Amino acid sequence: FMLLCWAQRSWVGRAVQRSPTVRCVYLAAGMLWRAASCLLRAHRGPWRSPCPGTKSCSPGSRGAATFSVTPDRSLVDEDVCIRVAGLSRHQEVTLRAQALDEDEQIFDSCAHYRADSHGLLDITHSPSLGGDYLGVVPMGLLWTLSPATMEMPYQKLRPHINLTGIPMRIDLYLHSGHSQTRVVPGQVLAKQTIERWYSKPGVRWIKLREGNIRGSLFLPPGKQREEMLPES
Repeated sequence: FMLLCWAQRSWVGRAVQRSPTVRCVYLAAGMLWRAASCLLRAHRGPWRSPCPGTKSCSPGSRGAATFSVTPDRSLVDEDVCIRVAGLSRHQEVTLRAQALDEDEQIFDSCAHYRADSHGLLDITHSPSLGGDYLGVVPMGLLWTLSPATMEMPYQKLRPHINLTGIPMRIDLYLHSGHSQTRVVPGQVLAKQTIERWYSKPGVRWIKLREGNIRGSLFLPPGKQREEMLPES
């Protein structure tokens, strides 16, 4: 598996860029990988998805782990505070983020953490011990999102075309133990979905087309177009 990851970022990437046939085969393999991932997530049992009415699942544990993300709906340039409670003393866990772009390409990231003596974890103050980044990086899970193993390499996670109506949804997972980067992680202890918006609710997006001029006008809530345009 690690050999496949290495090959993807070396000769496979160059072959995909040069040969249309190889590119088609690579895209087909990526689609099969995503379909298999969806089927596995759907059939791994009730502990692989959030329990009804809660944000965590940890069968057989004395204290179920829970996510606390503040705020869970925010603008893309705003910081969020991610905390975890209900862990064992000094328990090792992996935090993973996963998002889809408009083309259904998977982007993910992960980091290794260790709970404190009270079974709490706050990535605003706790350092990452491994994964995609090291040290205290409160927003590291979000800004290190990169194409998943079976996706085309060197892509960027671009904003949705509709900047005013569709947020980017990011799934946060808490896994037991320290899972290596690009390797199937351990058991899911908790999951939560957050939304990252590119504009505040009520903002209107007006596309401008006048002769050879192209542009966009974003109007805040309650403002009329005439109020925002200068007088001639």
